[in-house]
Amino acid sequence: MACLLKPLFQPHVYRPSETDSQLSLSPIVQSTPSIFRDPNLDFIKESSREAMMTLVSTTNQPNWPVVDVTLFPSTQTLSVCVNLYFRHFHDTLPIIRRSKMRTSDAPPILLLAMASIGAMYSRDKLSGLAIALNELTRRAISYMRESDQRAMFDTTFVQASLLQSTFGLFCGSRMLYQHAEISRGSLVTAARRMHLLRPSLSFVKELQKRNESPSDEELRRAQADDDERRNLGWGIYLYDMQISALLNIAPLLSVGEINVPLPGDDEAYNTTPPYTGHPSDQDSSNFRVVLDSLLSHGTLPQPLSSFGLSVIAHTLYRLCTDAAAFDPIFSQPSLCRDNLYRLAFPPTFNYNPQELLDQLSASSHSLPNKPNSLIVSVSALSHLGHMQFTWPGFLNNVKIAAGKSGTEESKQDARSWVRARIDEDPIGTRSILAQAGQLSTLLSRFTFDSPAETVLTLDLALTFWAILKFSTSIGESSPSQRRTIITWSDHAGASEWIRNGGPVSFQGLGDLNDLSSTKVLSIFSERLESMPWGLAQRFKHVLMSLETE
Repeated sequence: MACLLKPLFQPHVYRPSETDSQLSLSPIVQSTPSIFRDPNLDFIKESSREAMMTLVSTTNQPNWPVVDVTLFPSTQTLSVCVNLYFRHFHDTLPIIRRSKMRTSDAPPILLLAMASIGAMYSRDKLSGLAIALNELTRRAISYMRESDQRAMFDTTFVQASLLQSTFGLFCGSRMLYQHAEISRGSLVTAARRMHLLRPSLSFVKELQKRNESPSDEELRRAQADDDERRNLGWGIYLYDMQISALLNIAPLLSVGEINVPLPGDDEAYNTTPPYTGHPSDQDSSNFRVVLDSLLSHGTLPQPLSSFGLSVIAHTLYRLCTDAAAFDPIFSQPSLCRDNLYRLAFPPTFNYNPQELLDQLSASSHSLPNKPNSLIVSVSALSHLGHMQFTWPGFLNNVKIAAGKSGTEESKQDARSWVRARIDEDPIGTRSILAQAGQLSTLLSRFTFDSPAETVLTLDLALTFWAILKFSTSIGESSPSQRRTIITWSDHAGASEWIRNGGPVSFQGLGDLNDLSSTKVLSIFSERLESMPWGLAQRFKHVLMSLETE
């Protein structure tokens, strides 16, 4: 087992054993307690008892029919799928060491989870196989969890669970989506019980306690195991925060409970370099130290890896979400229209988290690192923050206005809400539209086929649709005004258009005056069509249905 923590004598800490699944009913000597002499007492009938016995017998048998393994993919197909996983997905959630997967004894449950994700990226239309492999992974996880509760706290098991849940959330299967929502709680529980995001004993320290002079190779392996545990914890944290940011679902992990170093160098994690443990480096990159430095002084204490930058960006976005949490309660929320940063934060924050997120985004453009989906996610969250928090609740109301949920009455109420905001706040309207335009060009310029791109593309489509459909003057301008072209990197030009308006074009979309609500829906439908994740196809049907209005 990967967890090195000593037993804690606390009533809420469950420490599984292999005998937990063994259950027997003790014989009972039947007697008639005095309570049964009450004539008004309900009595269990024999038919009810038999129904309970049937339930027990049924639920203590295998849940699923036997799978014909003769149709299981060949080694060549599986190899292709695992390689596609590393080529297209690994950088999005770097929780697995490449060196670990090059051995012949790689854990089968992990290989199965990786193969299911890799199959989604295949050009041979293996999405059906991908969903089948992922469901088999989910069944294996369920079986292992129930047959031996200790598996819940095994590093490999939790890695596979995280990959399976991520797949389920974005693959387009409603069943797997629901299971992914449920399993998020199990993943967070595992992170807490295994102390993945809190101080704990480490493999390196345990090795040094047992051996005063361990070899460099032993230290290298121990450090690699420590990094793997920590990256797994950060993977769970990022998954929880992504669900919150993209799907508007409250996160389960709190910012205050995190107290470990941020993920280290991306390339070093993949290649497992020689042991170079330096406690001072660990302290300076601690999550709390970095967040304190940002909120108190507005600076990063040291450069961060792309994984670390994404973690911090999602945390800053989370602080914005918390600040906006109570806005839906008020029927007439106050809007500070002379400032584009409208959220109120505690006085202990010397710097505004949303402004810090924008600064982090701007600095990420000049990083020496090769762009990847994690670095792009920093800028994506910056733009998404303005789309969501300029008018807190905007994206949620737009989705209801598009018919996501509720009744026809709630749909019309949401449309009235959006129309009122557009009419009363033209600067806010231009800000949301400019940020959406920049995010659109960013995702077109840096496409990694990450799962998050599908949700962001839907948000963009609905944002343009809502503003073009419910605005009466957004495209108006005078001939003397200078034309602005919105690109992913020209923030000065976008800011000027937000303040002053005028003619505007969006790179990749065209002139605002030539765009209509139906035209932008068609453009974004085409983008969704080319995305590998199944959720994109469901979103495409949403946009197509809006086109027919």
